Amino acid sequence: MHLYIHIPFCASKCIYCDFTVQLNKYGNHKVFEESLFNELDERVKHFELKGTTLDGIYIGGGTPSLLPAAFYHRLFQRIQHHCRIAPTAEVTLEANPNAVTDAPAAYRAAGFNRVSIGIQSLDDAELKTLSRNHSQQAALQCINDFIHGGFSNVSVDLMYGFPHQTLASWQKTLDGACTLPIQHISLYGLQVEPGTPMETLVSTPAYPMPNDDTYGDMKAAAAQTLANHGYTHYEVSNFAKPGYHSRHNTNTWQQGNFLAIGPGAHGHLHPHRYANSSTVAHWQANPIGNSTAQTVSTMERLENTLIFGLRTHTGVNIPQLEADYQKSLMPFMIDLVKQYPQALRMDNGTLTLHPSYWPVSNTILSHFIGLADSV
Repeated sequence: MHLYIHIPFCASKCIYCDFTVQLNKYGNHKVFEESLFNELDERVKHFELKGTTLDGIYIGGGTPSLLPAAFYHRLFQRIQHHCRIAPTAEVTLEANPNAVTDAPAAYRAAGFNRVSIGIQSLDDAELKTLSRNHSQQAALQCINDFIHGGFSNVSVDLMYGFPHQTLASWQKTLDGACTLPIQHISLYGLQVEPGTPMETLVSTPAYPMPNDDTYGDMKAAAAQTLANHGYTHYEVSNFAKPGYHSRHNTNTWQQGNFLAIGPGAHGHLHPHRYANSSTVAHWQANPIGNSTAQTVSTMERLENTLIFGLRTHTGVNIPQLEADYQKSLMPFMIDLVKQYPQALRMDNGTLTLHPSYWPVSNTILSHFIGLADSV
């Protein structure tokens, strides 16, 4: 099983951000810690997880690296009071340049063995467009600091498709990232979320967005460039060197169980799915009582397994699904392959979607909605 923990604190809020975030200067870390630990205790008791082995822990945000290493020492001690952290567990810290409170070696000593750094771009003008509070040099220094601090599993986030970015500047960022001694790269196309400052800005001529053709060219350039440098495109937005796929993400796409705590966190322990309040104060007042929950049916789980599985390079083994869910699926899948011969492939019972179709996969994946009730 995996554990996700959301830390909401950020030094500033980026103009495109729609995540559960609280400015660090207004945050009460002591109250937050008490609420987080209380939720952990209650969730473990509610789901009867005492003694469970954790294969992965992911601390996301927000900017988790704003909290000191001493906090994570206490957090991991609290976790180990309830659960066993496997010796081979992947334990990830999200960090941002210019927002790392302690030396990376201190976080390594606390128990982290992987770091995911929000770089977004290697162009200073573009970083200002995104309201990031770091420079290219700060980003490179942050990566270097974590490597020298004992981290041999380093991931970076990059963003494309935002105002003023060009295909040439994107290619320069890609080329620069490929020279870095990192193992994993996550790519995110800008989603202009309602209510964010970015939504207002892109409605003006001063913030022109790349057109659809350029956006598509950016995706293609990324896939080709990263492949040329030994990265496997193993999921829609993620690329990794051999052996460095994100276990947290993979567990999620495979419909694996994961406990989640913190404001705005979403957990899944089949057949239960829950979502915590995205308002920090509301969550702190009653972490579990102010969350929402639902029961996922077996057939919905089957549909999700197909939809999420086809977002990955490994695809979905149809005979195994037929055995697991006692459903005859192969005739439908064969017909679907005939309908989309360029996009879908069936090989020894495994259905895969060609990566070039991942960005436009909604039409194909929509065929799986309601499938479980029709076969």
